[in-house]
Amino acid sequence: MKESNDNSLKVSNYWKKALYSSVVLGAFFVGGQYVSTVHASADTTQKANQPVPSKVIFDDVANNNNLQHPIVKGYVGQQSSLVNAKIRLQDLGYDVSNIPDTYTPTGSDAKIYSVTPIGVKNEPSTLSGQYKLIFEIKDQNGNYIESKYDSTNNSDNYDSTAIVNELKQEKDKFTLNGNSTDNGKIDTPSLQTGDNVITVSVTAPTHTLSINYVNQNNVTVFKTTRQVTNYGHTNFYDDQKNFGEDNAGIQINSDQPYVANDQSTATVNVTTNQAFQIPTDPTQVGSYNYAFPDPDDVTTVSDANGSQNPNGDAYYTTVSFVGADGKNIVSLIVGSNQSQTVRTENLDPDDSDYDSLIDFDNVTDLPANIDLTKGPYTFHSTDTLSGLQAAQSSAAAQSQAAAEQQAASSAQASQSTSSSVPVVQQSSAQPTSASATPKPVPSAQSSQSSAPQQTVEPAKSSAQPAPTPAPVVQSHSSAAPVASTAKSTPAPAPKPTPAPAPKPVVKPTPQPAKPVAKAKPTKTQLKAITKSFKQAKHAVKSDTAKLKAMKKKMKKHATKKQKAAYKKLQTKLAAEKKAFNSVKTQEGKLSKYFKSVATIGRDNKQIKSLTAQMKKLKKKHSKASKKKYSKDKKALKKANNSLKAATKFVKNYK
Repeated sequence: MKESNDNSLKVSNYWKKALYSSVVLGAFFVGGQYVSTVHASADTTQKANQPVPSKVIFDDVANNNNLQHPIVKGYVGQQSSLVNAKIRLQDLGYDVSNIPDTYTPTGSDAKIYSVTPIGVKNEPSTLSGQYKLIFEIKDQNGNYIESKYDSTNNSDNYDSTAIVNELKQEKDKFTLNGNSTDNGKIDTPSLQTGDNVITVSVTAPTHTLSINYVNQNNVTVFKTTRQVTNYGHTNFYDDQKNFGEDNAGIQINSDQPYVANDQSTATVNVTTNQAFQIPTDPTQVGSYNYAFPDPDDVTTVSDANGSQNPNGDAYYTTVSFVGADGKNIVSLIVGSNQSQTVRTENLDPDDSDYDSLIDFDNVTDLPANIDLTKGPYTFHSTDTLSGLQAAQSSAAAQSQAAAEQQAASSAQASQSTSSSVPVVQQSSAQPTSASATPKPVPSAQSSQSSAPQQTVEPAKSSAQPAPTPAPVVQSHSSAAPVASTAKSTPAPAPKPTPAPAPKPVVKPTPQPAKPVAKAKPTKTQLKAITKSFKQAKHAVKSDTAKLKAMKKKMKKHATKKQKAAYKKLQTKLAAEKKAFNSVKTQEGKLSKYFKSVATIGRDNKQIKSLTAQMKKLKKKHSKASKKKYSKDKKALKKANNSLKAATKFVKNYK
């Protein structure tokens, strides 16, 4: 009985274990299916939740076109800030009262906000003329300042003198320049009925804006300085690219409003990572200086024809350079439409395109920048006028002598070449057979023979056949000897002398052609092409607006006359667009040329300065000196690459 009970117990335990194992395995299996289902569901959800891009664009109602900037990019369901977009639109002269500070897209289609120029929105009701003119006054950086208004019933001969005189009264705000007016008047396009918005570019005074980049620990880790007017705002997010490798650990915080330009100092919040080393010495904080602009125009006084401001620049002054002998070497009129303070780095004749003997390497007291409102200036050179003139005369004489010597060498080489060619032609025409050479008479007194002696004529050119020898002289042995009174032993016939082998034709050494010197572009050309560019752009813009208005008018009903006018305007606009694209390309290349020329001058000086500084730092062994040396080395490499690219462009400019 006991054994039976034990067996029953064993069987019972066995079935319990089997049942438990089945349950556990089933659980694993079911669990595996659940987990797999969850992952599949997660993958599907992840794909479904990928952010869908969307954007906000702004439409200029007055000019019937979408603005290329600003455009706010975001994602469906995610809130985007429109604060900086509104700031930028206001700087461009648009009313933004209808635009919210934030926007959350609900679909991928672009959200379009219509904007109206401030001048149009604030247009006074007193304008009674058929053609209303709204003059938008903007500074040299394109920032909106104010609007002026006028109207007329004469679209062909509008006189802007009253507006110009009104603008001249606001010298505390801005100054008119050569781009503002043409012969004292504002360049107005073809007027159309209703509102005509015209941009007038002026020059406003500039000042230095310093921006301090402060991290989460309230420590200034970077600084920038730039020249700005009192109008508009600065987009400091563009400074991120100028932080450099040494400051790669700095990140500008998002959603900060642009900095207003009407201040001298501003703070921007940044975040620095743990790897970033904060300088203990404030003087070692990284910085970037956008520097002052170069002058727009540099003209010698002798070329100014008595005018104090020949180019009509907003700011200008006279800069003279005196030699060690007290005599004036050159006087320049320096002008700018960008800033009252300009750099002097590119004042030399090569960079500024004027003729002078001045060597700026020997000018001892020229500062890096000059204020054009505080001139005239006089600076000094260690050269003398007589010494520079003597050096120029000597160089001219050497150049002339070298040219004459080269010309003589070329003429001599040409003459020797031309004389050698006919000789080769004659030798090639000479007969090589022995029959052409007569045998001598077998008699010692043959010279006294009654038979006439044959004279061998020189071979003629291949163009004329050689004459047949006279029958008296025979080269054959059967020929009868000439009669003689004295007996003599006939002399052995000499072996015929072989004709000389023809000389090889000597080809003249080709003289390398002198490269034709390319005419350097001038600032006058740049100014002219810039003006043409603006006029072409304005023509395209004006006729595009006209075409749109005409199309809208013809939408319901169009007469034959309207259709013809529409087609004519279409053809005109196509030609204007073609001309605009051509001028745009030329203006771009010419602008890049002068920028490259300026870059060459700047980089050369920077390379010279960095090389000298690195030489001094190499002798020092402190940690700060080593870090500064490493930084200068990178800057030197960057300057060399920049110089190489600029030089290549200027050299290959066509």
